[in-house]
Amino acid sequence: MLPSFLAPILPRLSLIVFRYSQPVLISTAIRYLNTPLGEKSSTSGYSVILMAVIVYLGLAISKAAYQHRLNRLRVMTRGAVVGLINRKSLSQQSANYDDGRAVTLMSTDAENVCQSGRFFHETWAQVIEVMLGTAMLAREVGWLCPVPLVIIFFCSRMSRYLAKNLQSKQKDWNVATQKRLAMTTSMLASMKSLKMLGTTPYTESLIHNLRLQELAIAKRVRWMMVAYNASANALGIFSPIITFVLYALLATINGSTLDTETAFTTTALLGLVTHPANMIMSIVPQAVGSLAAFERIQQYLLQPPRPDERLVLKKMDSVHSESSPAIRMENVTIHTTRSIPPILTNINIVINRGSIVICSGPVGSGKTTLAKALMGEIPTAGGTISVSSKRIGSCAQSPWLPSGTLKEAICGFSPEEPTWYDQVVRLCCLDEDIAALPQGDETQIGSRGLNLSGGQRQRVALARAVYARCDIVLLDDPISALDGKTETSIVENLLGPQGLFKRMGTTVFLITNSGKSKMFLIQK
Repeated sequence: MLPSFLAPILPRLSLIVFRYSQPVLISTAIRYLNTPLGEKSSTSGYSVILMAVIVYLGLAISKAAYQHRLNRLRVMTRGAVVGLINRKSLSQQSANYDDGRAVTLMSTDAENVCQSGRFFHETWAQVIEVMLGTAMLAREVGWLCPVPLVIIFFCSRMSRYLAKNLQSKQKDWNVATQKRLAMTTSMLASMKSLKMLGTTPYTESLIHNLRLQELAIAKRVRWMMVAYNASANALGIFSPIITFVLYALLATINGSTLDTETAFTTTALLGLVTHPANMIMSIVPQAVGSLAAFERIQQYLLQPPRPDERLVLKKMDSVHSESSPAIRMENVTIHTTRSIPPILTNINIVINRGSIVICSGPVGSGKTTLAKALMGEIPTAGGTISVSSKRIGSCAQSPWLPSGTLKEAICGFSPEEPTWYDQVVRLCCLDEDIAALPQGDETQIGSRGLNLSGGQRQRVALARAVYARCDIVLLDDPISALDGKTETSIVENLLGPQGLFKRMGTTVFLITNSGKSKMFLIQK
């Protein structure tokens, strides 16, 4: 990363050299044109032409090389920042996970951080340009060369005052954006429930008000940036006027005149001095925004990771493997936060390898919480949880599916095995659905599997858990959205006496609200 960060330095220095060769070229060309015709030589003319070609060709090449290096640095920075945020989001507790915050950090804040490399290189380069331009300006107008610097001083004082208050306003804007995105994401994920409950107008009004609040905060930030840009542009407007007026007055007093060579050369130098000074002041609020984005990303990355307090049971020999436990819970107490009473207390469970255990109970009794504790998603307040393997297959009641093809959603990160894949698809009753899709299992399922029905999403998530071939599988009511015929087929194929899980010796922890019917199908 360091070589890529330092790579733009050389082309930027070359750009400075060619850029400040322009006033020299202008002065040389005007001096050549002012030379009487009889004293001109063809060699001098060709030298001016050659110098112009070298200067402007060098400007084009050095600027292109500089922008290329900056773009590479920007892409590398964005990839690193987004990768860190993504990795951190996957290591958080599911109970405290806020996907809206992660989305905001990956979009708005990551983009601000990506500009930090450009801010750094432009800052040091433009400081050099201002110093070099002032020195060259002193050769043309003498002691009047500090005039642009005086104007810069007053404009910078105003800019410093505005920048001092800009960071807090930028933070408020980012927080408002994150709040709106989180609410919008939550609404889109629960659209069916909102329509069934008839709360769509209320939700629409809520998001609309959040957007208005965000725009109100953004308006204050924009007005501050307008004032900041006005102070920055004042430099380029007033510097040439004041400098030439003072120089003309001084020349009149001294009995001299403002000649063509001095006028054009000074104009070019003033432009070269005021432009980097303008850029320095315009970079300040953007750099402040980058610092605020850095701080927000740092706070997110420094959050404590999800603690995995589960213990791993020792493997037994093959003779006693079936009687050895796959899951053991001893005096386990679970609650999501310390401020509320425990959801489950004093839980003691021993599940042998290859067993199929049904966890049944009313809604809200803590079944899903128990499953999340077994997966290590929720820390225990007391007791110990021991598992034979921490690699556990899971199928939630409301499954999450990545954007991609149906085949990619089933295979996940497991290696592709065509024979095993076809068997899993058939056992999960997905073969007919795949045959009916326009592109088969290469059909795009959309974000969160929105192109599939509820039953298809559940079966794809179930197939993903089966395809992984884990020693332990947790199923949280995975067939609640299926019709009776499909439900019976899947239970017989996977959970029945001759089902796949029995043949593979997989330990299954099945959560359901209709335990009696599931038990009948399994034992049938």
